[in-house]
Amino acid sequence: MTSITVRNVPDEVHRALRVRAARHGLSAEAEIRVRLGDALAALGRQAGVTDEDIAALDQTWDTSPANPMTPAARRQFGTLVGKIVVPDDFDDQLPDDMLDAFEGR
Repeated sequence: MTSITVRNVPDEVHRALRVRAARHGLSAEAEIRVRLGDALAALGRQAGVTDEDIAALDQTWDTSPANPMTPAARRQFGTLVGKIVVPDDFDDQLPDDMLDAFEGR
């Protein structure tokens, strides 16, 4: 199973989840899994996704085990000394038009 970390959950939302979990005799984590599953199932029904659609998707996924990653070679510090030049204006603020492009404006 995959793990998900959710940051910046408002205190009132976290508190409500803990209360709902206690009412259902679940941990907060189990309550979140149930609520997330229910919400996604409802969205799927609204979108008209059928069990056959899900089965077709399941058949397209690669279920073979992943191969372990090979360890990376150790990096040797100093091998690029004199080969990389950082311009003096590297830390200067970008021009407004370039900032706008990065921010999608």
